[in-house]
Amino acid sequence: MAEKAIKEDDPLLLCYGCLSNDLFLLDYGFVIQSNPYDCIELKYDGALLDAASMAAGVSSPNFSTPAPWQELILSQLNLAGETPDLKVSSTKFYSCINYYYWMLNKCSYSFY
Repeated sequence: MAEKAIKEDDPLLLCYGCLSNDLFLLDYGFVIQSNPYDCIELKYDGALLDAASMAAGVSSPNFSTPAPWQELILSQLNLAGETPDLKVSSTKFYSCINYYYWMLNKCSYSFY
């Protein structure tokens, strides 16, 4: 219900709230390019990876053990350790991932 009379051709402003882009896209059909509330939910769970690898028939003794470069990414995104974050801002996630893609392309040594 409007708080005042709305005339024809008056602009209407809607407040959608502090939502992430996945909700904007699913519920309203658009995304905000520089959305400060956009985040990605991530969780590194070695036990879950081991169970999935066994179910897929591709398990190996060190399947869920991250390589050193993966540990570095998990640490920088605060997804490792005793109290990891489960939500990472999409800006932080993409800047970290883009940096490591750049490193892989520019450096001649292996991260494994």
